[in-house]
Amino acid sequence: MIDSWLPRMQRTIAALAFSTFLAVLIAGCGDDNTPTGSGDDDDDSAPTAAELTAEGWESFESGTLSTAKSRFREALDLDAAHAEAHTGLGWTLAREDSLQASDDRFDSAIAGGHDSPDPYAGKAPVLRAMEPRDNSGAIDAANEALDREIRYVFDHDPGFDWMDLRLILAQAYVALTEYDSANAQVDSLGRIPIDPQSEFYVRDLIAVIDTLGREIGN
Repeated sequence: MIDSWLPRMQRTIAALAFSTFLAVLIAGCGDDNTPTGSGDDDDDSAPTAAELTAEGWESFESGTLSTAKSRFREALDLDAAHAEAHTGLGWTLAREDSLQASDDRFDSAIAGGHDSPDPYAGKAPVLRAMEPRDNSGAIDAANEALDREIRYVFDHDPGFDWMDLRLILAQAYVALTEYDSANAQVDSLGRIPIDPQSEFYVRDLIAVIDTLGREIGN
């Protein structure tokens, strides 16, 4: 009887041992693969600073400034030196009339080595609009933008371009009583410059610049 019972017991023990081995093997495979896959998914789904900046510009272009501001700030949380995100946030804050904060962002973009005309082009109208107006700073910024792109067009709002920058220069030069320099900008904008020998030189110069302001819409 013992002889007939022993083989059955041995077979049962062997089966249980094999089942245990399979369970350990499957569990081990799960432990190896699951964290790696999960980590890869998390890394793939996390947006980069560049991607968040691109989303910010999309929101800016659609006029959703609060979302644009959030995306640019999220980008800067990931990369505090991301110059394009500083530029985007600068333009967004300018649209909200947060002029000092806007100017600070443009300065951060420029300090970060952003050689695009965009931060300079944004800085020029901001400095002209601030109180007190920084006409000299506006002139420097506008000239920096035009030096980089003579026929500048702001890609994220084509309604702002080199003509606006020339107009800003004309207005700032008049404010500083640099009338000949202002007159040169009138010429650059396709208008007949005022005769400097005219008795009404300054009056007529200011009048034509005012007219250009209404036409260009600055």
